[in-house]
Amino acid sequence: MASPVEQATPAGDISSSRAAPDTPDVEPEVRAVETDPTRRYTRYDVVLGRGAFKTVFKAFDEAEGIEVAWNQVKVNDLANSPAERERLFAEIRVLKQLKHKNIMTFYDSWLDQKNLTINFITELFTSGTLRQ
Repeated sequence: MASPVEQATPAGDISSSRAAPDTPDVEPEVRAVETDPTRRYTRYDVVLGRGAFKTVFKAFDEAEGIEVAWNQVKVNDLANSPAERERLFAEIRVLKQLKHKNIMTFYDSWLDQKNLTINFITELFTSGTLRQ
């Protein structure tokens, strides 16, 4: 007779398996790894995407109680390219000025001199594509 952790397969073979506990699907624990200088935004260790110059992380806005995107650009990656550095600062300046319901909301930005990164917080989009 099979033990409780062994089950007979349709072919009669015995395979070892454990029953799943009666718990709903639980997301893996997300770890907070950094906060902004004002302590309003908390960055998690979840990477949402990577581009040529920046990495986007999941974050949380403590004041509004919403998830946001923490965009991080390593300054040393731009140190040898004044043109690319200026392009990044131009993007940040444009984002700060744009206010429209169909354009991603820009919340804040700062230079982290200790970690040599430029960080900016934007609205988080969790689904869809730009084609939609």
